[in-house]
Amino acid sequence: MSQLAVLLKEYFERSSYHTVTDLTQAAQAYSPMSKSYVAHIMRGVRQNPAYDKLMAIARALSLDVHDLSLIH
Repeated sequence: MSQLAVLLKEYFERSSYHTVTDLTQAAQAYSPMSKSYVAHIMRGVRQNPAYDKLMAIARALSLDVHDLSLIH
């Protein structure tokens, strides 16, 4: 699993979201994306996600986007 996926999974587990669907719906407020896209990023299958999608997920998770930028 990529370092990015590990970080996102950690924040997801700490978040109030119970499912990837919940996270996807929150992230869609910032950028349109599918549930499968989010799931692939979270599992590390998607190795080079689009920056705007990644930032949308980070915002939904209340992740400091500066920390995420250092990894991406």
